Amino acid sequence: MPFDKLRVATIRGVQNSLHRYAEICQGVFNSCAGGFGDGRIEYMRIYELALVFRPAVTETQRKKLLETIKGWLGEVKIGKEDHWGLKALSYKIKKETSGFFTILALEAKEVIPADFEKKLLAVEDVIRHLLIRKK
Repeated sequence: MPFDKLRVATIRGVQNSLHRYAEICQGVFNSCAGGFGDGRIEYMRIYELALVFRPAVTETQRKKLLETIKGWLGEVKIGKEDHWGLKALSYKIKKETSGFFTILALEAKEVIPADFEKKLLAVEDVIRHLLIRKK
């Protein structure tokens, strides 16, 4: 019998500690810049988009295509844009052995549009893409 009482007391102690921890965290979140003060928290979703363009695409066509892709994203802030240039591929993708690599760091308050990847798949000049949610 004493063992059961000890186990119940331990479980209650852990529950109380967790409740106190949750209250402290809620107070910290409300006081930070992302908090609204009433318990709601605004999260920024951070994505990374990697694009591989066909090597036959000219620089002006790539820039125009990138602007089109950015337009599909809507209200997304482009944090960083890295152009890696022409790189050899490890294996053939759509009969291509090299491609122009571009990496975009994205910050969004909302989810990326659902049809975004379908639109990317329809573009023949993009031979491969990868969209990752980092945070």
